[in-house]
Amino acid sequence: VEYGISSFVYTARRPFHPARLHAALGSRPLEGALAGLLRLKGFAWLATRNWQQAHTALAGTQFTIAPGRPWWAAIPRGQW
Repeated sequence: VEYGISSFVYTARRPFHPARLHAALGSRPLEGALAGLLRLKGFAWLATRNWQQAHTALAGTQFTIAPGRPWWAAIPRGQW
């Protein structure tokens, strides 16, 4: 923790439900465990798009999810 700011990596064995993810992060102020969240960036696994990454970002009041590249597991090995 530096300047009162910390980071963490969230991992799960199940994908996010898109509507629940948006409900949790798409409105301000955030409540509960997410109340202190200032910035989020990375990629996510969405239940509705098992083959494709979702790029996620949250800064201030702006939350975005954009389509990303396919997951390597979704590409046949011969096309790597």
